[in-house]
Amino acid sequence: MEKFGEYIKKLRKDANMTLRQLAGKLDVSAVYILDIEKGRKPAPRRELLEKLIEIFQIKEQINIDLFYDMAAKTKGKNVLPEDVKEMYEEFDKIPALIRILTRKNLKNSNLEEIIKEIETGKFKEGD
Repeated sequence: MEKFGEYIKKLRKDANMTLRQLAGKLDVSAVYILDIEKGRKPAPRRELLEKLIEIFQIKEQINIDLFYDMAAKTKGKNVLPEDVKEMYEEFDKIPALIRILTRKNLKNSNLEEIIKEIETGKFKEGD
């Protein structure tokens, strides 16, 4: 997985956008954007992440998820992505689910199977 700052720079360049143009759209300084791109500053707060998703027209959920994951990694190893943090705070059963998964000593492949079952419709929205 590439680093968040490198990804922002790639998206900006692909959009033929200068640092100043992107900074203007986000209402921040060009130096701030440059510092993010160079990895000198962590990813911005959620509101700016959402604006970046909109500006760069990141549409597919998997790409949005990866975007949030990359952003979280700039803030430290054990930091939840902003979109997950919001769910964690909203749903009181999330910690219990994480503890159960941890106690079961599941491997990544097991978690991938669980995710696939949920995404393919075994669990319907609102259940």
